[in-house]
Amino acid sequence: MKQKITLLNKSEAVIDGIKPGATTQVDAVDEKTPSDPFWRRRLADKSFAVIVERKKTQPPQATQPPEPIEEQDTDNE
Repeated sequence: MKQKITLLNKSEAVIDGIKPGATTQVDAVDEKTPSDPFWRRRLADKSFAVIVERKKTQPPQATQPPEPIEEQDTDNE
């Protein structure tokens, strides 16, 4: 399963297609390292860290299958 990092654009400018105040998810090598070189460089740049914030990504919730409905006996004898 691919890991994702959620990034928040806190600047007043569009960054790599992300509007100000918007979030995006990018593929990641691990919890902190994006696989895209553009985002690796941006997050490594300390002055840029004020503009783009890493947010904790919630793993998808596991859904349980619905319980089977018991058939009711409808014999009217």
